[in-house]
Amino acid sequence: MIAFSNHNRELRKIFYTARKAGHLPVNQLARSSSGIDLTLRNIVEIKEMRAAGVFFTGDELAKDVFQGFKSEIKKHSKVLDPTCGCGNLLIHASSFLDVNKSLNNTITEWSKVLHGYDLYSEFVECTKIRLILEAIHRGSEIDLSLGQAIKKLKNIKAFNAKEINFKDLAGISHIVMNPPFSMWKPENTEIWKTGKVNAAALVFEWYLKYAPEECQFSAILPEVLRSGTRYQEWRNLIEQSLQGKVKTFGRFNNKTDVDVFTLHGQKKINQPHNLWRYRTPEKVRTIENNFKISVGPLVAYRSPLVGPKAPYLHPRNTPAWATIYKFDELRQYSGRLIKPPFVVIRRTSRPGDRHRATGSIVIGTEEIAVENHLIVAEPKNRALSECNKLVKLLKTDYCNDFLNDRIRCRHLTVQSVKEIPYG
Repeated sequence: MIAFSNHNRELRKIFYTARKAGHLPVNQLARSSSGIDLTLRNIVEIKEMRAAGVFFTGDELAKDVFQGFKSEIKKHSKVLDPTCGCGNLLIHASSFLDVNKSLNNTITEWSKVLHGYDLYSEFVECTKIRLILEAIHRGSEIDLSLGQAIKKLKNIKAFNAKEINFKDLAGISHIVMNPPFSMWKPENTEIWKTGKVNAAALVFEWYLKYAPEECQFSAILPEVLRSGTRYQEWRNLIEQSLQGKVKTFGRFNNKTDVDVFTLHGQKKINQPHNLWRYRTPEKVRTIENNFKISVGPLVAYRSPLVGPKAPYLHPRNTPAWATIYKFDELRQYSGRLIKPPFVVIRRTSRPGDRHRATGSIVIGTEEIAVENHLIVAEPKNRALSECNKLVKLLKTDYCNDFLNDRIRCRHLTVQSVKEIPYG
């Protein structure tokens, strides 16, 4: 992130101008959370931002993070952001702290409360300068040099979040985070052994593990952690030690096409808590009671063209809400075929779509090869009337509302479809 050093030089100029003029010039870019993200996009390639996972928290999300705490931040609190970036969350944390007429005294007191880590030293420097400018904006008079002020914020430092331990988190009362959403190899985790997983899952797991009991958490996390099938064990692990609540938010911002949620809670060892509110009550009947739900078994790029030819269904030749009984496309396939009647549901789906679960009914006597971009619902009683009933349900606002709450990823999962209430 060397290119970001130019931005830090501009922030330094703001301080020097303020010291000379006796007041802080109006510069919303220095203070605005949204402005920092925009600045980064202007000077760093989007591919580099994605690889580093450095999309910064906007003002609305940051406000939501701090509203989730059970107790307010005070002068005796210790607030940590383990992936602080340019300090948007720490800036908001400072709004709970008093300012002194002396900048020296203000920064001295703030430094006891505000703790932050980031892998990039340029971001750490940016965080410190922005906090100093925030103190000046709120009325502190400049009575020390910028270098002296930066040194006082010693608890904000370049540090690898992966290297955390119990000693590092001793005394921390509040943890806020907007961790990277990039994919990392798992390490120091009770869940995954191979492959790559979302970094946000790992960071949250580590800090919940090492934080002192009663420590309060408030985090911005990608939707896949809340509703993705692969993260079920992670969700089970988190709710064993965190009592709190989950709140869906929507898109991270208008330039980042990722849905997020906020997770607020307090660490409580050995006090399991039902954290994930989308769970369907046990006594409510769901689609799973009446249908066998699976992903279409045919993977087009991987399934060889061997075996007998069979009618072939994929999203492009499956009209929405149609009853399909004629099949113009055939394909050789030696895997599992599915016998009608059944319903297929498009996996690609996102909040804001007219229908979150778009279905079609398949009838006839021939067994069908179904591609894996379709979810298959086979009625257990083999009745066409059951298929009609399901499609009617999928069209309802009730179904849309359930799925919009249950899963805000860009595709439906088998589990999310299974859980749709089915009267």
